[in-house]
Amino acid sequence: MATIHGKNGIFYFGTVWAESTEFSFDVDFDTVDDSAQGDAWETKLKGSLRWSGSFAGNYDDADELPFDAATTSSLTNLYAYPDRGTMTNYYYGTAWVKLSAAFSRTDAARLSGTFEGSGALAKKP
Repeated sequence: MATIHGKNGIFYFGTVWAESTEFSFDVDFDTVDDSAQGDAWETKLKGSLRWSGSFAGNYDDADELPFDAATTSSLTNLYAYPDRGTMTNYYYGTAWVKLSAAFSRTDAARLSGTFEGSGALAKKP
């Protein structure tokens, strides 16, 4: 594997979102203290994994994908391809999507949002 540039990424809400300009995701977990009296150092136990992330892109009034993902009553399938030149290497899972829109007099109209994973975030290969 080699270091890649982010310009060739692809973000899917079930199908490709052509106006995507950036996406990110985070894998996180809680910890709980399991230190005992007399311990010189605090020790921790790792809790359940969770994932979340964000996306942003250009607003296209003909593109319903981000709006549909945010307003559906079911989970959305998300796919994140870091490099379109390697379509066999990607991350995927199901998530709840939240959407924001910004319309500025001095800039292109933009969509952005966040998502919270439900279940595992997986990676291929």
